[in-house]
This record gives sequence, C-alpha cells and structure tokens, in this order.
Amino acid sequence: MKLFDHIKEKGATVIRLDGIFPIFLVQNTMDSFIVASYLIEHGWGNGYVGLPCWHPYHKMEYDNIPVSCHGGLTYGNLDEDENLWVIGFDTCHSGDNGIKWSKDAVRIECEDIVDQCMNVKEAQRMLKLHKLKNS
Repeated sequence: MKLFDHIKEKGATVIRLDGIFPIFLVQNTMDSFIVASYLIEHGWGNGYVGLPCWHPYHKMEYDNIPVSCHGGLTYGNLDEDENLWVIGFDTCHSGDNGIKWSKDAVRIECEDIVDQCMNVKEAQRMLKLHKLKNS
C-alpha cells in the first residue's frame, strides 16, 4: 500500500488486517515526542480503517465523519491504488502511553470504528448490494 510506504521507509511496522473495511495498525517509531519543550509519551501506534468507494463516508473530510474514537479522527486520505478512503486516529495525546494504548488496544479501537461505519444505514444497504454483485 503506497499510502504507508513513507512510514515504512522510516522503520515503522504497518500491520494490515483484511476485511470489508481493512484495518491498518502503524507503530510509532519514536520513543517520545518533544513539543514546545514538553516530553510527550504516546501509545504503541496509530490506527486506520479503509472505507471502500461505496461507503457514504468515502472521501468525506474526517472532521465531518460522525465516528467516535480516542481523541477523535485525526486523519483522512485516499489510497488511490485500492480506492480506499483511509481514516484514522493517533495515540499521541497527553496521558497516552504504551500500556494504556497497546497494539491490541489500538486494534480494538479500529474494530469499534469499523462497527460504527457498518451501522450507517446507507452502508448496510450498499454492503448488501456489493455482496449480491460479487456472489
């Protein structure tokens, strides 16, 4: 996936979990961030979910997507290779750390985003059509 290639080049681990809405777990590569002379801890990594082209949130600005997740959505971008609108959140907020935001916790938060995106009435209708078309 070209969308995360620049992150992989810096040594970050990108884990893809396939599904109708693929999940991407991207490991943070720095031990901590220094922002305005403050040392900021962070969790294991950031979580992303790929929305297929038929989803009503596809190409919607992430600030306008009614999804609840840790710290709110902080990312939205198109993966042109797969025509996925990739949305995500980070674990770089005050109080975040690798214990509270382990890889499993990031995955679970992504799964919750998937559930929220699946519960959109229009998405359920389009998913049924998509399954019928591919069966």
